[in-house]
Amino acid sequence: DRRPDLAHDFALSHAEATNLAAHLLRAQASNADAAPAPGLDCECFELDVLGDEMPQLDGLQPTAKGVTDVVDVRLRSRDDRFALRFSGLLLVPESGQWTFTLGSDDSSWLWIDDALVVENAKVAPHRRKSGKVTLAAGSHRVRIVFTEIGGQESLEFLWRGPSGAEELVPASALARRSTTL
Repeated sequence: DRRPDLAHDFALSHAEATNLAAHLLRAQASNADAAPAPGLDCECFELDVLGDEMPQLDGLQPTAKGVTDVVDVRLRSRDDRFALRFSGLLLVPESGQWTFTLGSDDSSWLWIDDALVVENAKVAPHRRKSGKVTLAAGSHRVRIVFTEIGGQESLEFLWRGPSGAEELVPASALARRSTTL
């Protein structure tokens, strides 16, 4: 069947369209069930960062992309006027109240499961800000945005669990979904 509201005619037979849809659905289902791959996705954006406000990065083309097992400024493409966005999964080993800390020069933000947990927004030398959240053991969506205006640049991501000391978030706690089609 053809939909008159579609602007393009892809000239697929019914059988071809059915096979294509089945292939895409199988790939989507297998990715949803796939074990996470190590590391976080990282994107670098070269832009004129103004003040301590978080820039709108959605819709911008990153200058560089990569995968990292540590949250820091290593994947930057230059030393000043850039933003980094890290995204993936945080693998929490124990249920309870967790304290997360971002140390940065200049600004940084942390979201866990789309809730803002830490806002360390200030154009200033390296300093730390923390936030607490209660989490169940397992995987949680994580996103970190960092901006650098000028001068020195630094970023660190730490955690303290319900029964532990503060430490850098280890590589074993950072993951991303595999995306293979």
